[in-house]
Amino acid sequence: MPDGAVLSDLHLFSRRSEGTKVENALCSYGDDLSFLVLNGDILDFRWSTFETEENTIKAGISWLQALGERFPDCHVYYVMGNHDCTAGWGEALDRLSSERFSWSPTHFILGDSLFLHGDLPLEGKEPFHRPLQQEHRRMPAYGAMDLLYHGLIKARAHKIPCSLFSGSYCAPKILNNLRLHEPDILPGLQHIYFGHTHSPFRGHMHEGIAFHNTGSAVRYMDFNSMSVAVRDV
Repeated sequence: MPDGAVLSDLHLFSRRSEGTKVENALCSYGDDLSFLVLNGDILDFRWSTFETEENTIKAGISWLQALGERFPDCHVYYVMGNHDCTAGWGEALDRLSSERFSWSPTHFILGDSLFLHGDLPLEGKEPFHRPLQQEHRRMPAYGAMDLLYHGLIKARAHKIPCSLFSGSYCAPKILNNLRLHEPDILPGLQHIYFGHTHSPFRGHMHEGIAFHNTGSAVRYMDFNSMSVAVRDV
C-alpha cells in the first residue's frame, strides 16, 4: 500500500469543479492512507459561487473537517496555490491545525519528496515565498466573465494552453528555479509533485529527479490523484 497520496487543483466551489472526481479518487485508497497532500488551488476564491469570502471559508473548513472524519488516522498537509492564498483562509487553517493537519503557503518536504503548487517556480518567483492576499478579486457567478469562461470550458478551449505544459517544459523551469533560490534542498531529492498547469503526467525524469503533475478537477480536464511512497533522505 502507498504511504500516502497527493492531489491538487480541485477548485472547489467554482461552477466548473467536479467534486465527484475527488470523492471517487479518495475512496479508491480505502482507509490506509498515512498522509494526504492537498497541493494547491483546493478552493477557488476567485470563482467561488459563494457571495462572500467568509462563506467560502466556512464551506472550505467543513470540507476539510469531513475529510478528516473520512480518514481519521491520516495526516493532511495543505499547500496553498494562487487561487486559495488569502490571509483569511490562512487564519482559518491556523485554527484548524492539529496533530493531523498542517498547512503551508508554499510547500512541504516529506522524506525524498517535495510538494508545491508550481505557480511560483514556473513564473520565476521565489518558490518558498508567497505573500497572502487580503482577498481575491471575486468574479461573480453568472457574471460576464464567468459566462465567458464557462463557454470556453464548454468548448474545451481551455485544454489547448494546458497541453503546452508538458514535463519537458515544466521540469527544467522548476529545477532551475529551485537551484537558484533553494539549492540546499536538492541533495537527496527524488520526487517533485506539483499542479497548477492542469496538465497531468507522472514520472518525467529530469536530472535524476522524477516530476509528477496531478492534473485538475475542472470540468473536461484530466484529474490524476497519485499514490506516494516517501523515503527518508
